[in-house]
Formats: sequence, structure tokens, C-alpha cells
Amino acid sequence: MTLPDLAAIVHEAALEDLPAIAARCREAELLAEMRLRSVAPANVNGHEGEDRNLSADEAARRLNLSRCTLYRMAQRKELPFAVRVGRRLTFSAKGLEKWNRQRMGA
Repeated sequence: MTLPDLAAIVHEAALEDLPAIAARCREAELLAEMRLRSVAPANVNGHEGEDRNLSADEAARRLNLSRCTLYRMAQRKELPFAVRVGRRLTFSAKGLEKWNRQRMGA
């Protein structure tokens, strides 16, 4: 796949189009980040496992925390598996499980 020269597009665009271009770039960046985070590295058997993003309710339930505590911890960057997508916060299921095992000392 040939990727467009984004610098050239920005350079040649009219000033009034730049906010829309920047928004579309950010949207593409977030989508790429979500795809990259949703595919886990190969496990010991060489099989790739897919991750999935959990809602705040589901993540809080799995961690036995309130949603408020979960959001507060995510805001303080204490949850490395928290994924911000625009204004929405989701949580990597595999990252959550790994973090929870480490937290529980397993």
C-alpha cells in the first residue's frame, strides 16, 4: 500500500482546511493505535491472540473497583492498559488481566 505524503497535503492545503485535516489525522492515529493494541504478540505456542477493549463498567467489575476509582486511577496514569479513544476511555482486557495478576502477586 502506498501512503500519501501527509506533509505535502498539509503544505498545499488551504488554511481553512487545516483543522479538518488535523482532526482526520488524529482520528486515523487513534484507529491505528486501537488496532495495534487489539492484537497481542504471539504467545508461547506461537498463536496470536486478540485482545478486546472493555468498557469502564466491565473493567471496574473485573477489578472489583468502582467506576470513579477506575477513572481516577486512569487519569493519574496508574493503569497502563487504559486506552483513550477521543473522549472515551476503554481498557485492554489482556492488559487488565496482566496488571491484575501482578497486583495480586500471582
